[in-house]
Amino acid sequence: MPAVLPNSCIVHCFVIEAEARDKEAATLHNIMLHQIDSHGKNEQKQAREIMDIMQLFPDQDVQWWIGHDVITGGVAQICRDESKVGSLAVFHHMSYNSYSTHKNTGNKVYEQINAQRALLQSADVVLAVGPKLTKSAESLLIEGGTESSVVEITPGLSDYEPSHQHEPFKAIVVGRLGSQDDIIKQYRLAVAAFGHAMKTYPNALSTDSSIELFGVPEDEAAQTQEDLKQLAFKHANRLVNVIAIPFVEKPEMLLGHLRSSWVCLMLSLHEGFGLAGWEAISAEVPLILSKNSGIYQHIDHIIGGAGTGCLSCVDIKGNIGDENFSESDLKAVADSIVAIALRFENVRSDAHRLKEILMAEGCDWQTAAMKVCEACEIQSIFIAGVEPGEYVKKILSSSGAFDEHVSQRGIHFEQIFDRLKADPHAHDRLVLFGGVSTALRNADAVTQYAVWLIQNRTAHLFVCYETGTSAAVRAETLDETLLATEANGLPSDALMRMQEKVKQVEKLQSNLRSLLGQEVTERIHFIPLSKPLTNYTMICGEELYIAPVLHARSTETESIRLPCRPTPYRTQFLDYMLYHLEYCEDKDAVAFLTGEIAKVKLDNKRL
Repeated sequence: MPAVLPNSCIVHCFVIEAEARDKEAATLHNIMLHQIDSHGKNEQKQAREIMDIMQLFPDQDVQWWIGHDVITGGVAQICRDESKVGSLAVFHHMSYNSYSTHKNTGNKVYEQINAQRALLQSADVVLAVGPKLTKSAESLLIEGGTESSVVEITPGLSDYEPSHQHEPFKAIVVGRLGSQDDIIKQYRLAVAAFGHAMKTYPNALSTDSSIELFGVPEDEAAQTQEDLKQLAFKHANRLVNVIAIPFVEKPEMLLGHLRSSWVCLMLSLHEGFGLAGWEAISAEVPLILSKNSGIYQHIDHIIGGAGTGCLSCVDIKGNIGDENFSESDLKAVADSIVAIALRFENVRSDAHRLKEILMAEGCDWQTAAMKVCEACEIQSIFIAGVEPGEYVKKILSSSGAFDEHVSQRGIHFEQIFDRLKADPHAHDRLVLFGGVSTALRNADAVTQYAVWLIQNRTAHLFVCYETGTSAAVRAETLDETLLATEANGLPSDALMRMQEKVKQVEKLQSNLRSLLGQEVTERIHFIPLSKPLTNYTMICGEELYIAPVLHARSTETESIRLPCRPTPYRTQFLDYMLYHLEYCEDKDAVAFLTGEIAKVKLDNKRL
């Protein structure tokens, strides 16, 4: 959220546990972590503690109290009602209507559903995680006589390094794996199917293969381990490596196990969305997925067969009896495990492709945060899904927010080069952050950069360019009917065009290095950008130029020069650049550019 919010907006996050290093790291992103003691306290007392903490910040007006379904939504509701400030937003994250009857008796089910319905009705904004829970929230509101709209939020895929597997074969299950949860989570099915696969297809899985289960309650771990070993033995007719692991608080530990797994299993009888499976997709780990899940519906809706074809999808039927799974469930899951083991390289390529497609469709955290801001009408300059020109209008409608507005970004290119030529010593930095157009990388541009860098021995050139996922997402935004094949050799095919631009930027780097000596080239920095951009930014000395990422060539996009004085927009754009630099690999160049941006922010305060 802070990455898309005004710099003056602070997010206060209340948690049960927070180490000092967590609090310090959060502060760097305009987040304040507060640890509260919820043990033995009802919602009223928890809300009182939160409101007492917020009174320590009298200069900060609370705009929104945001709760997580019935887990913390009730506390957020009390905070809104008793403080009489701000509005209430609730994330709908689970559907009692869909699964509670499998776990509880009639009265308990009735109480849970009623409490959830009442909470959603009290909210000013209802946010639902994925398509399945969006329908659930809409149904609950209609049942309660309310027809408020529900905003669907798709969680972002995490920017993990791709998975890296080694022999022997290993499967993983992640989630709430208590004894009362199996009817829904079907983790015993995962273990039984793994054993069945080892028995039925001994050539596919070696005897050293293993299955890990993360999320077993601490007080049940020993008994669960023994029960699952016996279950696996029953279906494999041999001992199987089954490892039941209690809840892991350090995400990096779990991520290491996930990335080294050959397959992740999410076999839920019902899953509102399925964050465990979403994490597997983030890590590019092959996934066996229940069709009755929000993930499956989301991928099927936005991509269709091209997306679901990259998964192993199973229809889990469940069972009433000694086990919660049917014979057909057992065989379907076992067959899926074996299929992945036998054609693993192809399946891993499918997992990589699936993540690429989803990222191109906007399944990133920045887009998710922007949708929350839009739903809550929180001001954000990074707009998701707007029409061309809307972005420019937002800044133009703000008094004093800009110094100059031009119809084409190319005009600002010319102005920048004129400034460097007229007084090279007046500008110590030139930063091109995305959208490195032909005019910024051709022979004339090389000459302009070279002369300026030679004349000004303190000057630095930074060229930050889109590559990988960032370039692929940009290709998705381009309207190929607006792209003409030009003399510079760029094709009209959007993806091929972006790939060719990457090559030409790399050629620009080579041309500068061959033309200039080491003393000068040490002041030239090329930084690949991996995360998709919503705007292109240029810094010339203290001047800041902004252009939105639209459907046409970046040269032809409208451009705005912001004032060289402190303004909310100016600070936000500089912070936005810093946010993207966190994900870049060239740490030395990034550190240098981060320092230059910090100087610009400091100089602005002095103006």
